[in-house]
Amino acid sequence: MHRYGFDVMHWPGYSVLADMRELMMVLWLGQQVPAGEKSAVEFARRLKTLRTKGSRREWRAF
Repeated sequence: MHRYGFDVMHWPGYSVLADMRELMMVLWLGQQVPAGEKSAVEFARRLKTLRTKGSRREWRAF
């Protein structure tokens, strides 16, 4: 670990980075909605989770 600097997961701003990454993934999925119903259902599920601060454990592969 010492050779590579520091563990970003221990940085105080890590939770913000992780939330931004998940938001980017959800927004990308939203662009796939016209491709099929399965992606539309998953996009709605993920958007609801973000709005309600629910558990992301229910997210599925599409």
